[in-house]
Amino acid sequence: DDRPVLPAALWSEQIASFLRFGRPLPNMLYAFGGRSQRHGPLSTVEMFDTWHGRWVRCPQMPVRRAGGAATILPDSRLAVTGGYNELGIAEGLLTRCDIYDPIQQRWAP
Repeated sequence: DDRPVLPAALWSEQIASFLRFGRPLPNMLYAFGGRSQRHGPLSTVEMFDTWHGRWVRCPQMPVRRAGGAATILPDSRLAVTGGYNELGIAEGLLTRCDIYDPIQQRWAP
């Protein structure tokens, strides 16, 4: 990863204290998909490790998705739904729901 690391003092005093979560994994924030000007909707998944101030790559989503939403399920898995694919917001709306298990680090079949 070629992104610069935040200075430790800035991270621990200004940012880390605001990023504390209990589930699905303590103090981890997830980013699912998105959109890039160059590649359109993305299938990437990254977890932000708030203890160490760094992004960690996770297994990619089964489909490329931009504009979706995620929620935590009672069993600590994450449901990612909605959004659109490479056909765009008018023709590529997604109706599927994909389930990610952050403990097993895999997508449900």
